[in-house]
Amino acid sequence: MQFARLCEALEAARATSSRNAKADAIAGALREAAGSGEVELRTAVRVALGDLSRLGFGWRALAGALAARLGDAGLLGASGAVDAQIYEATRRLGDLGEAAEELVRGKNEPSHPRPLVLADVAALVAELRNASSRARRAALVTAALGRASALEVKFLVKALSGELRIGAAPGVVLLAIARAFDASEADVRRAHGLLADFADVAVLASQGRLAEATVRPGRPLAFMLATP
Repeated sequence: MQFARLCEALEAARATSSRNAKADAIAGALREAAGSGEVELRTAVRVALGDLSRLGFGWRALAGALAARLGDAGLLGASGAVDAQIYEATRRLGDLGEAAEELVRGKNEPSHPRPLVLADVAALVAELRNASSRARRAALVTAALGRASALEVKFLVKALSGELRIGAAPGVVLLAIARAFDASEADVRRAHGLLADFADVAVLASQGRLAEATVRPGRPLAFMLATP
C-alpha cells in the first residue's frame, strides 16, 4: 500500500470535525493496509496515532533533516536560507509538518520514481531504532523525506514528532479499527485494555481473533474504567 493513501485518509480526517467521519476515513486506510500485510497494518496504526515519536527524533533533528532534503534538491538556496524559511513557516503555521508541506509543495517537484509505501515507513522505523549515531538517523529520515510528496512529508514529520493534530484521539482510532474489520467497539476496547497496543489489536481484529487477546507477562494493562 502506498504511504500516500494513508496520508490522504489522515488529511480527510483532519478536514472534518465529525468523529464518525474521521473514523471512517481512517478505517478505509487500515482495511487497505491489512491487505498489504501485518507489518503495513501495524505501521498504519502507529502513524495514525502519531506514535513514531518514541524513536527520539526531536524537533531540531527533524528540522535539520527537512533542511537537508530541501537543500540537497537545490530548492531553497544556501543552507542558511533553508533554515530561515523553515523556522519562519513553522512560526507562522504553528507546526513543523505543516511548514514542511508548504515548502515542498511550493516548489512543484515532479513525483519521485519510487514513491514511499508503508513497508518503507516500517523499514525506516526499524532502522531508526537500530541506528547508532545521530548522523545515521538524520541520513535515514532525509532519504525518506526525499522520496515523499508534500502531503507525505507533512504526515511523516508529524508522526515522527508526535504531533499529528488531526483530531484523531485514541478513541477515534479504536472506532476505526472496529469499523475496518467489522468488530464491535466493546471487543476492540476490551482487547486494547489487555494488550495496551492498538497495533496488536488491529492485527487481531483483521484476523477475527479479538477474543484471543490476553494479558502478557511484563506488559502493562491499558487504563480501563470500571463498568456496572
